[in-house]
Amino acid sequence: MLTVVRDAQGRLEAACEWWLVDAQGHLNWEYGRYVYADQVECGEGVSMFRAIREFAPLIMRKVPQAIGIYWEREDTGTRLHAFRKDQFQKELVYAGK
Repeated sequence: MLTVVRDAQGRLEAACEWWLVDAQGHLNWEYGRYVYADQVECGEGVSMFRAIREFAPLIMRKVPQAIGIYWEREDTGTRLHAFRKDQFQKELVYAGK
């Protein structure tokens, strides 16, 4: 699935390609409980941190059954990064959404 963030003028700021997966990381749209953020691309001047904050509530609305999101950063090798659902909820409150 592709989720995008646009500015007030409708210009594309960031895009995230993600999948709903099971505990073993296998694609499973019906019973998956984790979101794997496969690709995140940010436009010039948009920080990755800001993009993730924007994506979290958008993705959670689409898959409310998800209990977390994870991704790998290319610059750190195979190190995984993740947010749990309660962190998603904090992002929703923080973003006023």
